[in-house]
Amino acid sequence: MTSEEKRARLEALERVAREAQKRLAGLYARLGAEGPHPELEEALDQARSARDEAAKEWGLAALQWRHGGGGILYASGDGPIVHLAEPRDTPLPEDSLDGSDDILDADDWLPELPEPAFDVGKVLAIATRVGPPVGVMNDEGRVAEAAALDRELVRINTWVDLPRPVQRNLVGLFVSRLRALQDDSPPHVRSLLERQLRKGFAKLTQFSSTHQPGYVTGLGRSHRPDSGSWHGDADFWWKSLGREIGGFRLDAEQAELDPEQALGRLAAVAQATPAPLPEALHAAVGQVLDAGVSTEDGRLVQLLTPHLDALAENPHLASVVDAIRHRASGQPDTGPLPIDELQLPDDWPFAARVRGRRAALVGAELNTTRQNMFTEVFRFESLRWCDARDTPALEALANAIQDHEVDLVLVLARHINQEATDLLLPACRHARVDWVMVRRGEGLPALRGALERFLADQSATVPMAPAAAE
Repeated sequence: MTSEEKRARLEALERVAREAQKRLAGLYARLGAEGPHPELEEALDQARSARDEAAKEWGLAALQWRHGGGGILYASGDGPIVHLAEPRDTPLPEDSLDGSDDILDADDWLPELPEPAFDVGKVLAIATRVGPPVGVMNDEGRVAEAAALDRELVRINTWVDLPRPVQRNLVGLFVSRLRALQDDSPPHVRSLLERQLRKGFAKLTQFSSTHQPGYVTGLGRSHRPDSGSWHGDADFWWKSLGREIGGFRLDAEQAELDPEQALGRLAAVAQATPAPLPEALHAAVGQVLDAGVSTEDGRLVQLLTPHLDALAENPHLASVVDAIRHRASGQPDTGPLPIDELQLPDDWPFAARVRGRRAALVGAELNTTRQNMFTEVFRFESLRWCDARDTPALEALANAIQDHEVDLVLVLARHINQEATDLLLPACRHARVDWVMVRRGEGLPALRGALERFLADQSATVPMAPAAAE
């Protein structure tokens, strides 16, 4: 084959690979809009196979071109790949032309490439936040597991600079744990987590398509666990990830979450001269909050009061900013503020979308003090309280939802049960009533956080679609 023929073949294979990738991107756009369904997942599997085959063919042709002395410049985006220099007509080793792994062992012609350096601390931090796989979980544990995985997947784009083997282990770990939640959770928990799981799978599938970390079992609906259980697969990926980064040091990482040490590190940053960069300050505050220090902790508020403007730039630190403003209002500092004294700030961005709602709260037995406080703080038109263990009360609430007497349902995860889910969730879906899951806690900060996450997420999706907020 002449040089011109080789060039033409390489360019033709490049066009095929690009078309395959464009088709796959279109299917992923449909996945985000429509959600998973069998026909779309089958089309995705076929498109992935076609793209992988096209990429393999192009890769072999490119290796032959390079081995012959040709050069290749890779353009960003949709720009063409420029093939430079005329290659020698030197064939690749015969035993490598089949695309087998032997091609990587042909060190007589393939140059040694150094292993890229990467931030091991980033991977350790991810592992610390999600923790090792847990085989047996109760309902509350499953809800907490889903929330932890969801928080990490919000930052999945930070994985792009990690080596592909590490990316593959992370994708495998998260996919296996999501599949375990999907397949092993009882129906009433699975229905609560349905939307969250769907979002997680979509993010992992898109990441895998874009960055190609390697094959992972579990992204296809028809896949079955390699080890016999999804927990077994998650355990495999966890151990494999540990080997990739030279072993976990989770005890040391957990030490980073010690509240006193975290406050000490924040003090060093906050009191530094010259003033710290906002990014460094935000990171140090994040470590303190991860360590479990309350946003209203008097020491935290005192350290951060001089940095109010820098903190206000980060919407994730809104609760810290609120605590500083509360302190500046002149009220005495008695440590963490009692729940009854917490109020929404005047400029709370979601006030108009909550005010006047006819809400219902599903939890434990009636707490009149909290019912009145929630009604006043969020300015609900009304707040109906429903004990999740009271079947007649649940049935009455389901009827009220279907009769459009309720337009917002807040559910305390620690009290939810299958009967409550079976009665209320279909009613909410039928009446298109917002369903907000309060996954941790049951006080005012917990309700506020759940509403903020739900309403922020709702703004980016279909309005009024029933969903669960963390």
